[in-house]
Amino acid sequence: MKGIIRLILFVVPFFGYAADIAVVSMAIGEEYQEAVAQGIESKRTYCEKHGYDFVYETEWLDPSRPFAWSKIKLLQKVLDSGKYKWVFWSDADSLIMNHAVKLEEFIKEEYDVILSTNYDGTEKRLIINTGQFFLKSSDWNRAFLKKVYTRTEFLNHYWWEQKAIIDEYEKDITVQQHFYIYPPRMLNSKEKDDFVDQSELHRVNRIFYEKGDFIIHFYGRRNLKEITHLMDKYSKLVVDNRKVCDLDHFLGMHGYFVSARNARRSYHLPTVQQKKQFHTSLSRLGKIENVLLIGLYGGHSAEFFINTLNLKKLVAVDCQEPVYTNIGLDYLKRNYCDRVNYIHGEIDAVLGKKTQHQIPSKFDLIYISKRLGYDEIINHILSCSQIATHKTSLWIDDYYRPEVRRAIQELVQERRIRIVERYNSEDQILGRRSWVELKYCD
Repeated sequence: MKGIIRLILFVVPFFGYAADIAVVSMAIGEEYQEAVAQGIESKRTYCEKHGYDFVYETEWLDPSRPFAWSKIKLLQKVLDSGKYKWVFWSDADSLIMNHAVKLEEFIKEEYDVILSTNYDGTEKRLIINTGQFFLKSSDWNRAFLKKVYTRTEFLNHYWWEQKAIIDEYEKDITVQQHFYIYPPRMLNSKEKDDFVDQSELHRVNRIFYEKGDFIIHFYGRRNLKEITHLMDKYSKLVVDNRKVCDLDHFLGMHGYFVSARNARRSYHLPTVQQKKQFHTSLSRLGKIENVLLIGLYGGHSAEFFINTLNLKKLVAVDCQEPVYTNIGLDYLKRNYCDRVNYIHGEIDAVLGKKTQHQIPSKFDLIYISKRLGYDEIINHILSCSQIATHKTSLWIDDYYRPEVRRAIQELVQERRIRIVERYNSEDQILGRRSWVELKYCD
């Protein structure tokens, strides 16, 4: 075969965790190498920026098999070198689109294999895709790769070694326990050039690339001119900017559209007008250091307070979380590290273990954004009094709901709390908003 060269290793300076990670890719044959050149260059540049080693193979490691199987041999070689704790495989026909995203953000130490899915139009379902995936340097992975390589019944399958891995994963629950599966756009976005049956559009919308996504992968393309064209097209859209991957974008990558730009109504999402009201109230309160948020939801309110108040730490408590709360929490941890102390549980139980949960003895602001009934509102307000002073500002959402108003009015009559201000607004997309600012009585 023309144009074959030996293993090429680009070693770049690194510090900390980057030293434990290698990015690995492979392209065999001059014509294919030329078609994917921009994809390879994007990986090399990315590794230089973040301090990862880049291992790039151009030799057919087992000529007795289709070249795609050489991926397994190469991964075995890199793992057996003992140099790395984690190896990130990236197919040559993929392009890193956001160089600000770091590999460390995806690693979950309790798993051996980390990858994402893609949509299979034939089987009409999401399946795991090995175009981009992480392998931990573990005995389990070494044994797993050996087993995959024995699956010769898939030697000439259209998906080659990927089909062998899929079969191992889908038929063995013990294998599944070692895998962590991200949704498609986290690691393996698809270009939008493909024709998609309109009846299937609702299933596949979440796989298509959007600005800010980490990697785009031109999987399924066998025409080299098409690959070159797509490389040229999308290389012009590459960014190096974390801000384009905001909270709404991150939730959308996981298939949850709870933002104002994606959802018709979302009672827990602060509207533009509501945020202006928040700013008005905050401007009167002076310095605020300790904030308690009851009801995290997608994380929008938490991010608002962290950024607006430049908080060192926000405490968030919730127990009846929507399915996307963990996704929002993942985003907050990625972007704000230890500035969010999230505690899963009922407020009474949490406050009973303040020291264990590292909760401040008093809070400057308590915001109950969680949707609660009459008895729950009363219980929350009274429970929070133990972590409040007469200066603490207490905000309660959904004041337009009769049970919320009744609970607050009863506590006002009992002189437990007093109303400072009521706020109302109407949003064309998100609907009615009404919240109240309170103070505890001396």
